[in-house]
Amino acid sequence: MRACVFACVLVAACVEPAATPARPVATVAPVRAPPEDCDAGHEIAAAPAGPKPPLPAVPDIQDAPARDGDVFSVAAAIHALRSAVESAELARGPITIEGYIIDTNLARAPKCAIHRAGVRDPAGCDAELPAFTLGDRRGQAPGANDVVRVMGWASSHAQVFEARQQGGRSYVDALWGIELPSPLPAVGAKVRVTGRYAETFSKSSRGVVTDRYSGILTYESMTVLD
Repeated sequence: MRACVFACVLVAACVEPAATPARPVATVAPVRAPPEDCDAGHEIAAAPAGPKPPLPAVPDIQDAPARDGDVFSVAAAIHALRSAVESAELARGPITIEGYIIDTNLARAPKCAIHRAGVRDPAGCDAELPAFTLGDRRGQAPGANDVVRVMGWASSHAQVFEARQQGGRSYVDALWGIELPSPLPAVGAKVRVTGRYAETFSKSSRGVVTDRYSGILTYESMTVLD
């Protein structure tokens, strides 16, 4: 038994331990020096000779007049109507909008609608309510988005006919009980119009008229400035 133990110890002592694997040696790439002159062999092109091409003129952008106290420009009124905050102010009462009359529908009224008050239009006579349109610039296109229609200043073209017969004297609409503007609305005039401003006009007997973008000003009074 002792001989066996001695032999095992002797064998274990004669066995060499396993060699530890060598760690790889990191290699560093040599740093290359930059060329002495990067622009060597290259020439910088000269600017082309001759006159420079003309640049387009800066466009003349006219800002719409800002709100002046309680008086709105057309653009300011539309902005307030479409604003969740300012639209509440419009609902509280009449406002005044200053602008130019850029269109009326008086000249486009059919002849069948132009007669004395108290006489019915003949059957089939289809005429719009008298209206005019305000813009911030004289000569502005009536079909633009930044314009406001004014309605409610005359109930029919017959009432406008009667107002013309007064020769400049005031005339009160027989149906609505409102005094028609004097002078009557004319394209090119600069005016201040006071009334209730909203998306709808409800005084028409034909139903509600709606303009959800620009709104409609329901007439109460008008002052001619120019």
